[in-house]
Amino acid sequence: MTKQHFRAHAKGRLEYCFKYRRYGAKVLNQALLKYLLEKKYKNVLMYMPFGNEVDIRPLIATLRKKKCNIFIPFIQESSFKMIPLRLPLCKNTYGIYEANNSQFKLIKVDVVIVPVLGIDKHFRRIGFGRGMYDRFMPTLKHKAHIIFVAQSPNFTPVGITQDYDVRGDVFFTPSALCIRKHNGNMVCDRKYNLWVIGRGECISYQ
Repeated sequence: MTKQHFRAHAKGRLEYCFKYRRYGAKVLNQALLKYLLEKKYKNVLMYMPFGNEVDIRPLIATLRKKKCNIFIPFIQESSFKMIPLRLPLCKNTYGIYEANNSQFKLIKVDVVIVPVLGIDKHFRRIGFGRGMYDRFMPTLKHKAHIIFVAQSPNFTPVGITQDYDVRGDVFFTPSALCIRKHNGNMVCDRKYNLWVIGRGECISYQ
């Protein structure tokens, strides 16, 4: 099992999820909003959806109304920097919407919401192959709560990531919620919904 193999299977799964993506995004936005409000997070680094990423724009709009400070990525070469979300947004060369580049005093981010294709047994991210979050996260001076989001609960019970791959705290999907415990084990509310890729090892949910 490799990341490339995982990505191929996960992207195939997205084709199945395509016709349900609007409903799935609605469910996910509601669950994320409830979670963020319960945790009382105020400074949130989010993303502007692109391609097969979950559309979290309704969540962004709601959090702004609730006076949360929203930040989004501004892509710079092979990584990005964090900038405040200010309108209007413009498409960059990748086709991703961004705010205008700006200088501001970097503040502590409470939580980072990261799009993923899925996770491995170490609760590390398998992304879309660009590696920008892996380069960006070490630049944060304070530890932030990391939330992974995906259209489908793609999971492999095999370790296919490296130490530099981003490790999450929570994995949100429309059909399953997974949480990484302090001992490294994974707890999943609906483990029967996990889309397991590579069944060479047993899965522990305790």
